[in-house]
Amino acid sequence: MKLLEHYKRNKIIYLIVIFIILFALAFVLRLFPIRIAHWWDETVYLQHAEILFSGRTNYNEFSFRPPLLPIIFFLFFFIKHSVVTASFVTALFGALFPVFVFLIGKKIYNLETGIIAGLIATFAPFIVLNSNYLLTDVPALTLISMSFYLALYKENKYLLFLSGVFLSLSILMKFTLILMTPILLLYLLLYKVKFNQILIFGIGAFLAILPYLIWAQFYFGSFLTPFIKGSQMVGDTNEYLFYYFNNINEAFTILIPVGLILFFILYSYRLIKKDYRNLRINIVMACWIIIFFFYLSITPHKELRYILPIAIPIILLASNGFVLLFSKFNKRLKAILMVVIILYIFSFMFSTYGWEVINAGNFVNQSESDEMVLSKYILNDLNYAGIIYTNQRYPVIAYYTGLETRQLWPYNNSFYQLIPIIMPDSGLIIGMFGVKNPQPLYLDRDPRFQYANEIGDFFIYNYTPSNFSRT
Repeated sequence: MKLLEHYKRNKIIYLIVIFIILFALAFVLRLFPIRIAHWWDETVYLQHAEILFSGRTNYNEFSFRPPLLPIIFFLFFFIKHSVVTASFVTALFGALFPVFVFLIGKKIYNLETGIIAGLIATFAPFIVLNSNYLLTDVPALTLISMSFYLALYKENKYLLFLSGVFLSLSILMKFTLILMTPILLLYLLLYKVKFNQILIFGIGAFLAILPYLIWAQFYFGSFLTPFIKGSQMVGDTNEYLFYYFNNINEAFTILIPVGLILFFILYSYRLIKKDYRNLRINIVMACWIIIFFFYLSITPHKELRYILPIAIPIILLASNGFVLLFSKFNKRLKAILMVVIILYIFSFMFSTYGWEVINAGNFVNQSESDEMVLSKYILNDLNYAGIIYTNQRYPVIAYYTGLETRQLWPYNNSFYQLIPIIMPDSGLIIGMFGVKNPQPLYLDRDPRFQYANEIGDFFIYNYTPSNFSRT
């Protein structure tokens, strides 16, 4: 009895301690392994950060990539100029996400929903894994969760202003999050927020994104160019229409479809009984899921990480589904069920890649990619400082070499007739065996190309423009 009374008196302190422990655990799971080698999109953001920090001019994709993640890398580079710093940044964003999921769930539903939702967001293996990558998906998710949480305090004009600011920051982190604009406006309208307060929200959003729009207008001739080109970059079809629907378990664990089914059944029963509690917020959650799910499903190029913007509503509704079920039982059984599901969610931790790494003690992955080995060969063995022509993994090669990198196009046989136009200057040409043109079978017969080396799946040739014709 005394122990219970002591807990009640110090409940806030206990919750804060538990909160800090979970945040620290979430951060560690997301930070490790610290990887030295990075892949395509990751190297683009690292390259953009280097442009800002070191003044590189060899390659960029500013015309269709969101700017915020490289800017944050750039700022943190003043503390420590290292890829480890970038890993720290994305892990920090990833660890903050469950915090705001918990706060949102507690605010719009109840403490139990917040706890379940926060724990799912903390330990879901796919979310943990994507928090380890130097990509925009999870940081954007964290920013939009912050924007939505602040919007819940709609009566406070300062927080509403900040909500607009974080909405724009999420868009600058990932352009797809522009779809959150109508969702947040729907929320404000459903809750009958006054026009002048909505205007404050809009001013916050406008002021936060305005500098980027001005910059894009100046450099590209239209502030819409990055948004248009960004959407065009996912125009190649690689998966079927229902790819996201069929893989929702992999993204969010089996708890999500189970919880959503429970929510749909139990909340429908409430509505039949004319119990309209949480109706407006549930409409917002449903619209959030539908809008993003529809857009992502009709987008030809699909990757499972693209589905992450719906993590907030889908986790919250599923969590509330479990809480609605538990409410049907007496207090003791309800408490037992809560403990069971919490322990089950905790078990996800042991299947995350981060846990495997920590358990093995291999905190830093020192392995080098072929692109890194190739880049070292070019810089150190060849002592080369000229132009690189490539149609393969050009952002990766550009980042690791720091040399001017020009993308080759087209990939078909017409390339060979266009060589003088496509490649006006001397340089190195890098390709991959059996993938796209040019290929060694042709290059070996053309005196303009001289074999240099092959590393992994890559081949390297020296190229010198001349008036020689193909022999």
